[in-house]
Amino acid sequence: MIKKYPLISFVTLAYGITWLSTLPLIISGIQETEILVLFGLFGPVLSAYFVTRSINPGPSVDRDPRFWWVFLGVLITGTLVYTFDTHLRSGTPIVVALIVFPFPSLLLAWMVASAWSSRPAIRDFFSSLVRPTGPWWVYAFVLLYFPVSHYLATFMSEEEYNLWPKDQAGLAYLGLWVLVFLKIFLFTGGVNEESGWRGFLLRGLLEKFNPVIATFVIWIIWAVWHLPIELGPLSNMTVNEVAVKWLWMFAPTALLTWAYIRSGGSILACVLLHTSMNVTSEFIPITLPAQLLTIVIAIGLFIELQRWSGLGVSQQA
Repeated sequence: MIKKYPLISFVTLAYGITWLSTLPLIISGIQETEILVLFGLFGPVLSAYFVTRSINPGPSVDRDPRFWWVFLGVLITGTLVYTFDTHLRSGTPIVVALIVFPFPSLLLAWMVASAWSSRPAIRDFFSSLVRPTGPWWVYAFVLLYFPVSHYLATFMSEEEYNLWPKDQAGLAYLGLWVLVFLKIFLFTGGVNEESGWRGFLLRGLLEKFNPVIATFVIWIIWAVWHLPIELGPLSNMTVNEVAVKWLWMFAPTALLTWAYIRSGGSILACVLLHTSMNVTSEFIPITLPAQLLTIVIAIGLFIELQRWSGLGVSQQA
């Protein structure tokens, strides 16, 4: 079943892991079950890992010694990042957080270290997460587009905004940007999502369809996947707000398809773009001019995608 229908298997697993993990919180409303939602956010990358391993059961090779060093480094980094982020946001005692957050960090560490796995298929799959491919300017674009465009758009709106608030100490405020960037990069939109959505699903769709169709398909799948998170106890969004967000998500979906293709199939490029988008929304107001600019650029890139129909990712890059 998995070998015959790898993409369907991936989507089913990703939805199942994420949606089932949110049920205890939705049913009970007990905030202590929120940690299960964090595990559920790893649905896309876990599904990509399991499906890739299932359809490529070849023999193992000697594991690269760097695997365990990377595993340990990411485990410690992930634990510290989520511990301090949670402490600053909700006042969770650091000691308690240090006991709880190593568990989801174990998943993160194993996925990142898999770029040095003993399984060739797994190693090859995660390689573009840690080894950049494609031209440097693609990475500059994915990192800078959202913060620069949103900041410039504040000058065209009636909303006043100061990029560096006067009541914030310089290094402390910069540290907060870095902390939030790392949390999203590792846990809430970056590695956990893009390794699956773009690294596995988009790559598979591009083998069967042109980039335009692939973008439409992944847009719907990616948007609906968020449903229990956006309408659950952790969100205050209404049904109408969710519907508007789903429509808006087509723009970043097109940008992510473009980034994946232009970078030669790099998971890292997509992780950086998704992270940059989410970090920007935490620090800079989302204004109508910024959204309109992104839509216009996405339409332009979408038109450009049409000329890539029928080409492989390596040719398109």
